[in-house]
Amino acid sequence: MIYEKYLGTLKNIPRVGWLQREIPKDIAETVAEHTFEVTFWSLWLTSECTSIDRYEILAMAILHDFAESIIGDIPRSALHNNYLKDIKKNYEMNAGNIIFREDPSLGNIYKKYMDGENIEALIIELADELSTAIQSYRYKKLGYPTDDILEKTIKNVILLTKKVKLQCIQGKVSKILKEIFNKKI
Repeated sequence: MIYEKYLGTLKNIPRVGWLQREIPKDIAETVAEHTFEVTFWSLWLTSECTSIDRYEILAMAILHDFAESIIGDIPRSALHNNYLKDIKKNYEMNAGNIIFREDPSLGNIYKKYMDGENIEALIIELADELSTAIQSYRYKKLGYPTDDILEKTIKNVILLTKKVKLQCIQGKVSKILKEIFNKKI
């Protein structure tokens, strides 16, 4: 099965942002570990939402970084301007086309996520930021210099929560921000 090699690859790609912050490769979160956590937070955030397509949420969460099995993990620190962000997005779209060429239904879900065309894609973006913030906090507690990521991702979580505009999610994000980070929306 073609997906096996991509899944195996994701389990072995450390997230580069952590390596850049002196976190040893053997404890640096992999893309697959990150994807698992994004999927959990997506499911938890939407557990009380009746207007959300939870199948699409789970599918998008699982697929959101699948292209990294081909292009690798490109950290935000490498994306200094919109030109570079557009190049990364093009690479991700092309990689997605290759990965999902034999399964149009998964390809369509991946494309919806990449296009950010619906509320489900926005929720995945929120869960992605939330997962990164929490992982950054874990590393900070271990003494690693992750303050820059932590501050930026918490700001992004707050902005995305306001953008989502769903009470069923806003209350849960508020709870996490207060309990883990001692922050308010």
